[in-house]
Amino acid sequence: MAQVSDWTRVGNDVFYRKAELYTMEWGGGINVEEVLLSGAPYGGPIALTWLQEGRTKHRAPQSPATPTIVIFSAAGVKMGIIKWGNAPLIAMGWTLSEDLLCVQQDGAVSMYDMFGNYKQTFNMGPEAKDTGILSAKVFEGIQGTGVAVLTATHRLYVIANVAEPNPRKYADFPSADVSCWTVLREERALKVLLCQHDVLCWSSAANTRADVVQAPHVTEGVEDPVVIVKVSVSSNQRCIALLSATGKLWLGSSDLLTRFTLHDTRSNVCPRHLAWCGSGSVVLVWEVTLQLVDITGSVATFYLDSPVHVVQELDCVRLVGDTSHHILYKVPHASVETLGIGSMSPGALLVEAHLGYEEESPRAYDCLKLIQGKEEEAVHTCLEAARHDMSVDNVKLLLKSSLFGLTFLPPLEPNTFKDTALKLRILNDLRSKKIGMPLTWQQLERLTLEVALERLVARRFFPVALAIARTLGLETQLVPRILAHWACYKIANTSDKNDEQLARDIHSKLGYTAGISYTEIANCAHSLNRRQLAVKLLGYECRARAQVTGLLRLEERAAALARAQATGDTDLILTVLLDIKRALPLGEFLMVVGGSPLCRAVYARSCAAGAQEALRDLYVQDDNFHEQARLRLLEAYDNKRTDLRLGLLQSTAECFRRAKDELGVQLTEEQMRLLKCQVGLEELHHKSYVNLSLVDTLMQLIRDNHIKDAEKIRADFKITEKRYWYLRVTAHAAANHWQALEQFVKSKKTPPIGYEFVVDACLNNNSQSEAKKYVDKVKDENKAEYLRKCGLVSEAEKFTAESTSSVLNLARVTGFLS
Repeated sequence: MAQVSDWTRVGNDVFYRKAELYTMEWGGGINVEEVLLSGAPYGGPIALTWLQEGRTKHRAPQSPATPTIVIFSAAGVKMGIIKWGNAPLIAMGWTLSEDLLCVQQDGAVSMYDMFGNYKQTFNMGPEAKDTGILSAKVFEGIQGTGVAVLTATHRLYVIANVAEPNPRKYADFPSADVSCWTVLREERALKVLLCQHDVLCWSSAANTRADVVQAPHVTEGVEDPVVIVKVSVSSNQRCIALLSATGKLWLGSSDLLTRFTLHDTRSNVCPRHLAWCGSGSVVLVWEVTLQLVDITGSVATFYLDSPVHVVQELDCVRLVGDTSHHILYKVPHASVETLGIGSMSPGALLVEAHLGYEEESPRAYDCLKLIQGKEEEAVHTCLEAARHDMSVDNVKLLLKSSLFGLTFLPPLEPNTFKDTALKLRILNDLRSKKIGMPLTWQQLERLTLEVALERLVARRFFPVALAIARTLGLETQLVPRILAHWACYKIANTSDKNDEQLARDIHSKLGYTAGISYTEIANCAHSLNRRQLAVKLLGYECRARAQVTGLLRLEERAAALARAQATGDTDLILTVLLDIKRALPLGEFLMVVGGSPLCRAVYARSCAAGAQEALRDLYVQDDNFHEQARLRLLEAYDNKRTDLRLGLLQSTAECFRRAKDELGVQLTEEQMRLLKCQVGLEELHHKSYVNLSLVDTLMQLIRDNHIKDAEKIRADFKITEKRYWYLRVTAHAAANHWQALEQFVKSKKTPPIGYEFVVDACLNNNSQSEAKKYVDKVKDENKAEYLRKCGLVSEAEKFTAESTSSVLNLARVTGFLS
């Protein structure tokens, strides 16, 4: 049968359940009244420290002589210890990634992981450091976990996200004692509500002065003045609770505009805790009395075995006592419908039908008949109730009932049952005392399974995390990360094995699992000063680039170069070479490059893009005179100064000579002679000739009518007569020196290039009249064509006719003679 005896009615058809989660493993030495305690949300760890002298009247007899912070799991299993030697603690809190934040009186905030390992320290600003802190809050902000502090000078400083600790000063408020305060998270900003006896103030970063609201306006019908002593905001930031010194509890919207209810606690004693249980009720805790007030004004009272510390969660509260850990939550409507006494809903009837079926009772048939046509609704109700029930017996009963109902539904429906059963099994494993993560279904949905698994890995429950990840089919996404975490943990906590054996052990476990990165594990080993282990782990890395990069990080450059060459990836080889160049003297580096043809080719190609000096050093190292000459030649013509160019050309010729390249020597020397000649021409004629080729130099001289200089260069460079005629005719025609052209052509009876070229040169420069002077001297076989080119069509036809007649006469004579 279902267990509903521990349900407590609050109002009409609303029930709350207080259930024990764990008997605390920390033993009987903890008194929650004598410690400063902070529980992480989402079933996270618990940190506590014994209050220091001056913070309580009597020092706890169980507290250690040295101030310490002890971290436990939610089940009371010790996880870590922090020896505290800093300034007095003002507050503690947890980030969303389960790091402990310790706010100190001097404004410093220290961060530790859940095992007590130090991570970092940041400060709340100079004023907080100089004046000290009165109180502090750790809260869930818009972008992450934040910290807010109230200084001794009554100023607020807020860090919105501890990942980027940049403190901002919030609006000033009327100088007076602050009885209580809290941080509210709005859609795009944070606001702080301060209670100064009978005055409420809204402070934000956007304003310079705080907005003041009179407390009597908030608590209508209450005596004046109203002194607010405690304030609490719901996890969804939509509701707020204000408690006055006279015991009046005001519940309303977080903007203070809407009141839900006003309740009189009938106690002038200030409770130790005020917290929201979900968003529908508030919990007040005195010594051993807990009062629950919902937003309709309904009240329920619970009596506790010992004082407790309240941890506010998304949908419940956790009560951490000296020896036990309880949860108080609202029983969901589906559970009330299904398991409630006297309920006749389809879900309840399905449960009854299942019980009757197991007892082989005829009432099973009767109940099934009553829910005919509503089987799907009944199954969904049972599953919904199972998701939110914290009783293992109730969950089993509800799952069995829903499975029984599935036999009457289409085969598609079992997928929902399978997913629900799997998640409930995971939740049950997480809630076990060994793991100590008492998550509810709603918290798991908000947190997501992936984050829950990451938290499981952070707690070093690797086998459980692997089993869950594989069951969920998340091999590619999560299994590599879990194995990598395990490997790093093993490296950090194994000192009795040598590096080679440990590397083999890790590889035997990880193998070549898809997605695993031995480079990341090697980085972890290197950060723990186990360099040789990191090198051996990199030997298992499949990705060449990652392996080479890792070896370079470890300064294993020879191994990195060998691996890069084995891949044939020129970019990777160049990366290694450049790293070696930065690390070694130039001579040693060039020896490394010269030791491999592939490295030499890759480095030479990279230097060709602009690093000419480096390339020359490489060729000097290799005695490659031919390439040295090529570089000198390129450098010579990049230089605008002719004297330096001549010197570089001289070096080029010397390099060609040492390379036994006679053609290269000859061509270079000829280029030097031409350059000297061009320099002389520039000095003589005051016109630019440098950078012209030999042919262009001759053409320019002829166009400028410096015929003697052209003749001299022709003789010096042994230019053939025919080539010289081509150049001179072309240059005279291009310059329209027709008289000079005519005189030059007449200088010989028959030009060595023929009259056809002369005619073409004239026509190419748009001068038919000059062309006609030479067309009659064209060879007979070409004359008709050139006459037409010159526009002498009738003459061309006449010449063609005469030529044809001559041929026919010749044929007749030849025939007669024959």
